[in-house]
Amino acid sequence: MANLQGQLYYALQNINLSNDTEKRDAVYSRISGEEKENTTKKDFKDIGVSSGYIFSFSSMQNICSISKDFANFCKEQGINKANKIKPQIAKQFLEYKQSMGLSDRTLKTYKMALEKINIAIVDTYNCKGFCRGEDNIKNFHIATPQIIDRRLTNTQVEQIIENAKKYKDAYKVSSMLGLRCDELKHLRASDFNFGNGAVVEHIKQGRIDTTDTVHICKGTKGGLDRYVKIREEHKEYLQRVFSVEKPFAWVERTTENKNI
Repeated sequence: MANLQGQLYYALQNINLSNDTEKRDAVYSRISGEEKENTTKKDFKDIGVSSGYIFSFSSMQNICSISKDFANFCKEQGINKANKIKPQIAKQFLEYKQSMGLSDRTLKTYKMALEKINIAIVDTYNCKGFCRGEDNIKNFHIATPQIIDRRLTNTQVEQIIENAKKYKDAYKVSSMLGLRCDELKHLRASDFNFGNGAVVEHIKQGRIDTTDTVHICKGTKGGLDRYVKIREEHKEYLQRVFSVEKPFAWVERTTENKNI
């Protein structure tokens, strides 16, 4: 018998209707008793059985990825057969993910994936699955995201307009080069290659000609540098702004966005 990860993958394939039109039509005909071609998720939804299947290739990829993670967790608990997974194990898996700091949105994705995995196990191995009893993942509480009123007051609108005038160069440069706040703060005139450069090997961007580029190397997300191509119509403006080494050293990233 295949390992647990293989068992879950095999079971998921049985409810995967994302890339096989003939299979989808055959399943629909078997359930509804009606012969129909080119069926869609809506057809299954109309007869109330869409929740039992997977219709999207990306969803299948995501669920398989989570099933691999889930299988590894189960094996750590001494479980190596899909039909032996208990409700409390699935719930412990979600609690473990919650303790890792996953967002409520991500936890909901994990929970929905587990529900699909459970359906697949029940359908394939003719067992009760792990969504039964009181202590199961259906009772796992995930907070509903708080709805934030994002409407701006007249005062806030006036402040935005005032800031746009006062810090127009900072806004323009950020927009032209796609910069984060910290990247703008640390950007130097010496990071620009106007009309000169060399061919370099970059760990993410591959082989790149740095002529007419700017090297974004400080304040970056994850500490990863990158080269950004300078558009011809922006050159003169950027050369003027960066006639000093660090024109935006004053920028501070704050929750109140006092500067930019």
